[in-house]
Amino acid sequence: MVYIACMAKETENNQLIKREPLITIVVPIYNVERFLRQCLDSIVNQSDTNFKVVLVNDGTKDSSGEIALEYKNQYPELFEYVEQENKGLGGARNTGLDLVKTKYVRFIDSDDFMALRTMESLNKELENLDVDILLFNPPIYDMVLNNYQIWYDREYLGRILKNDIDKVFNPHDYPELMDIQANVCRCVWRTDFLKENNFKFIEHVYWEDVPAHFYLFHVAKTAKVSDVEGAYYYRTNSGNQITATSGKNRLDMKYIFAEILPYFKSKERSVEEKIYMISFLSDYMLWSIRVISDEYLPRFIKISHKFYRHISLKLYLKFFFKTKCSLKHKLLIWFLKSGIHYKSLMSKAKINKKMRIFKRIKKVFKKAA
Repeated sequence: MVYIACMAKETENNQLIKREPLITIVVPIYNVERFLRQCLDSIVNQSDTNFKVVLVNDGTKDSSGEIALEYKNQYPELFEYVEQENKGLGGARNTGLDLVKTKYVRFIDSDDFMALRTMESLNKELENLDVDILLFNPPIYDMVLNNYQIWYDREYLGRILKNDIDKVFNPHDYPELMDIQANVCRCVWRTDFLKENNFKFIEHVYWEDVPAHFYLFHVAKTAKVSDVEGAYYYRTNSGNQITATSGKNRLDMKYIFAEILPYFKSKERSVEEKIYMISFLSDYMLWSIRVISDEYLPRFIKISHKFYRHISLKLYLKFFFKTKCSLKHKLLIWFLKSGIHYKSLMSKAKINKKMRIFKRIKKVFKKAA
């Protein structure tokens, strides 16, 4: 009886080993030699290695390519490795996506990492699940403070979904999802969902997650929030992130604006979706104006005005009265939309002056209340 039990256990283990992988991880690689080993170690040391990985060397100029090849040679069954001329993060993801043969795909930036039981947990969750998007709230690792923080919109997402937070839902029922953090790495995507919708990231452009978010959450029919902890640790304050830059890269928003403007003109999109897209962008704009250098601020404001002037007054008023954005955000969008007042945002000195006036007015209203 012991012999039979052992044979049954061995058969079960063999079946587990031979089962078809559900998920492929696409890892774009470009000048990340400082962090790449931590990222790849978090992959090879998973408690369940029944998944595939595509490493895309996007023309890296440091030793990242050699590091990636080292892991590929050591774990040939796990990794596929491909090299290409630099196409940017979006182009590297597109290359990886073209090679995916599994039901699901996820993207991990090579300066980030994941907890060691992540793939085991995701495999179990997705085994009996069929959704376009599996969404999670990644912990944030702050390198300066050396601590872990909750994801930016975790509480907001919980308020949006309420009783559906643990269920499969239709994103169309929650237009507020347009206003959550745009980060494709916080999701597992059904591969056919991406390919059937002819989805591609914009190449050679920063901020490519913004149009991807607006598009994919619109066309998706099914989604679920995962409770897997540590599915993705998002590294901040590393000095390596494009999101922290204050220079010329922010001017790439002209390409993003060109990509998303048709969404605001489309009759297929509800008014609610549009106002929450504006809400998302208002937060981004305020942050960008705060961090961008004085040298590039005037050009950034001109680019932004060219986009916001297409937002109708009717749509702006719905955004103003229906969303819970701060008054500062709402006034910022009005200034960017205005044919005259947007020019006053081209100087940080003028912005600071207006902010002082705004604060005084706010105090008067508070006293009156």
